Amino acid sequence: MQTEYVKATLIGLWILVVGTVGVGLGVTSIAGWAALAVLLLVPPTAMLRFSSVPLPSMSESIGKVLR
Repeated sequence: MQTEYVKATLIGLWILVVGTVGVGLGVTSIAGWAALAVLLLVPPTAMLRFSSVPLPSMSESIGKVLR
């Protein structure tokens, strides 16, 4: 479950940093806001979609059966 916390933290930091940089650069146009929204949402979405939970090790599987 720790990887879920790491993913959530990375996504939160990504959105915070990119959003702050976008506002700091003075994005004012609709196209600029749309590009910023794409940059904010596409990388975290791809990370969540393509990352997988690691499979349990052999010893974890055996320990679960023995319990």
